[in-house]
Amino acid sequence: MINKHFSKQAGIVVVLTAMMMIMTPLFAGNTDQTPKTDAKSATSKTQTKTDSSPATGEAKKSSPTPTVNPEEARMNQRIVDNIRATLGVPPSIEMNVLSRTPSKINGLDKVTVEVRNGADSNKQEVLVSSDNKFVLIARIIDVSDNPFAQNMRKINFSNAPSRGNKDAKVTIVEYSDFECPFCGQAYKTVENDVLKQYGDKVRIVYKNFPLASHPWAESAAVAGLCASQQNNDAFWSFYKGFFENQSSISPDNIKARSLELATTAKLDTKKFEECYDSKQTLPQIKAEMDEAQGLGITGTPLFVVNGHMLPGVQPFSAFQRVIDEELKRASN
Repeated sequence: MINKHFSKQAGIVVVLTAMMMIMTPLFAGNTDQTPKTDAKSATSKTQTKTDSSPATGEAKKSSPTPTVNPEEARMNQRIVDNIRATLGVPPSIEMNVLSRTPSKINGLDKVTVEVRNGADSNKQEVLVSSDNKFVLIARIIDVSDNPFAQNMRKINFSNAPSRGNKDAKVTIVEYSDFECPFCGQAYKTVENDVLKQYGDKVRIVYKNFPLASHPWAESAAVAGLCASQQNNDAFWSFYKGFFENQSSISPDNIKARSLELATTAKLDTKKFEECYDSKQTLPQIKAEMDEAQGLGITGTPLFVVNGHMLPGVQPFSAFQRVIDEELKRASN
């Protein structure tokens, strides 16, 4: 259930929602989720990310807990204990307060809580009254601005591989993982339906979101951006090559397969190999994952269509509704 509370401050809406929904990526989900031990054997249609660190196949360390005085430490523990008790969060799920800053609403502070299940983690925000008496499990929405435009402003388009008409009225940003089987399904929808139906009316932008549960996903992301550095069009041959051959790629052959794609795309293979071996593009991958977290993205695939979020494996009709709406809006 979702309730809306309109504060006295103009342009602010507090949306109250069940924290269990906010914590869903740690328990269940509708995107490719890192808590799954074997993504390819997953039965749901989605998979989820752990945190903004790139996939390494190794357990991640918890974010360092800031040094606080004893009184602050006690208050932080009270916040965690109350959230845990109210929502029935099991002891196996670790929780700790990372930061506390003033929110946009007078009298409420924004508290960032790290929620961790083994190697998988997520950061969530709650609101705490300044007098430390109440915790509000909610998020603040600024209704003074177009929410979809806000989403698009959070996306950095520089150096991101793209295709299609750069002046298209609809931009589709794909946050994806080359090893994710659900991303492979979404790839077919984009290729066989979206692009065939809309052509130059849409622009596609790719963003990397490799999951820790996928052993060759990060290497593929590195390879794709190394190709993009030499030739934007070459990236899309890697994009196609990875998604259409997921079942035959492994951690043992990902480099060889990437070099094959580089040769076919007529790249400077020596330069490409140097980029790949030194992981020159890893900082960009990390930045893209941080960006995704800023958008509230917790899994792959996820498409941002002119700011509208389409998570998981969506039917073509879902893309069609948003694209047609945006094209109509642009023509008015």
